[in-house]
Amino acid sequence: MVRAVALFGAAIVVLALGCPGAQAAAVTKTKAHPARVTVIHAEAAHRVGVHREVARAIVKAAPVSALKMPSYRVPAPAIDTSAGAPTSLAYRVPPSTGDASGATGPQPPPVLSDQESEASQMAAARGDRDFLMVDKARGKIILFEKSQPVFAGPALTGASLADRLPPGELTEKFDNLNARKTKVTPAGRFTVERGYDKELGGPLLDVSEIRGKDWGIAIHQVYLGTPSERRDARLKSPTIEDKHISFGCINVTRAAIQYLLRKLPESGPFPLYVLPEDPSRTAAYFAPRTS
Repeated sequence: MVRAVALFGAAIVVLALGCPGAQAAAVTKTKAHPARVTVIHAEAAHRVGVHREVARAIVKAAPVSALKMPSYRVPAPAIDTSAGAPTSLAYRVPPSTGDASGATGPQPPPVLSDQESEASQMAAARGDRDFLMVDKARGKIILFEKSQPVFAGPALTGASLADRLPPGELTEKFDNLNARKTKVTPAGRFTVERGYDKELGGPLLDVSEIRGKDWGIAIHQVYLGTPSERRDARLKSPTIEDKHISFGCINVTRAAIQYLLRKLPESGPFPLYVLPEDPSRTAAYFAPRTS
């Protein structure tokens, strides 16, 4: 475009130098002799010819694409009828595919804390290369494949900070476990298997080693049956204290449980390491025993 304007300006200068009388091109009223009028018409015709030659030179020198203004085409809006009434999607950004934590695009591997790294090394020493880890103190769940962390997401755990279930809790009915001290996610190495509970969102991962009288502990989609607990907001909160709220189950996002169910084996036990609140106690729970 800049080149075309420069050429056009140069042509105007050439025209002005070559036709000194160009400024007198306007036809005025006159009583000139018919022959004089004929001369004026001829000069006008000559100037028209000069203009045409200049225009041809500009078009020839500048590519046609340089003379065109850019055009923008808005795509026809899609229509979303899933909620009943049609809703225009013309300016809605399409959802991007992301990982289980909600982030989009390729994600870097999770960064481990010192305690998480120590526990993962102990798991490898026990022969576990693919396993889950729950860090209660930091409100995290981590998936390891071939001893490397491949996914981490927020997790809610028991309201109590204890690492062991109170004596006799497994023989109590669930309705009797309302005290804070009974709401424990115990630390240790466990295994999980696929289960199902409609009230808890459907598919989940049951902790095989913890079976109460009429209850159990599982990894499942965040429970929203008690709105006052604000579990959905707690999952997103950066405050560690917000992560301790459940009766003992491990609550994760819906995307996370769906992701884990895709990654874990269809059947059979899968190792789970639940870290103690006190990092100094990690070895007491996971270090391989020697005879």
